[in-house]
Amino acid sequence: MNADMILSGIRNVGPFVLAAAVFGIAWYVSSPKFQGRRIASFFAIRTNVGIFFVVIGTILCLVYVGAKEVEYMDENSMVITAENTTVPLFLALTPETTIGEVEAMAEEYGWVTSMVQQSSSIELSVYPDRENTGKLYSGKKGVELELYFESEGIHSLLSAYLLIITDSGNATCRYFPTDYTEWGGETGFNLTVRAKGHLFSKKYLLDTPQEVINIVYPIVYPDGLA
Repeated sequence: MNADMILSGIRNVGPFVLAAAVFGIAWYVSSPKFQGRRIASFFAIRTNVGIFFVVIGTILCLVYVGAKEVEYMDENSMVITAENTTVPLFLALTPETTIGEVEAMAEEYGWVTSMVQQSSSIELSVYPDRENTGKLYSGKKGVELELYFESEGIHSLLSAYLLIITDSGNATCRYFPTDYTEWGGETGFNLTVRAKGHLFSKKYLLDTPQEVINIVYPIVYPDGLA
């Protein structure tokens, strides 16, 4: 069960919970047992009831806003097809891949690239289109590919990071072509994939990008690409 399902469920039952709470308070306040009590004054009762409604109202508002945000992300998520996915670049990665080759391939396929010069590396991000740049980290569905090159010399490929998020699951793969590794990874393709409804992820260390896609696609695209 993911966050989308939880938010949707809470949003659907929220009004019924609130109605039941209001009915319960009204029933209790009007009961003879309550009427016979002299401990709490009218003002104390009104204050307690007011606080209760403020708390319930705040919770329901937060749930509603969260659910609307999920709906917004779903409505504006890009539909990944065989024509617009950046996976062909991932499949072409080798230790000899250069920045120029990536940019040429991006121009050929119509992808959008974003380059950032860092202290020790050059980050080159590749997106299917301009509307979806940098959105996956906020939970949006789609495909994103980041490449890291040495900032000096011939700009050798240091690592690559593939992220795929769909309604059916998600997958991340970190590629380290040399002994230079990070994030506890190893040389090769470090894949983590989790299908929707599964509590635990599966991890693999693979030798080729095609092996990665062979495992990932049946999970994240069970019905195939459009």
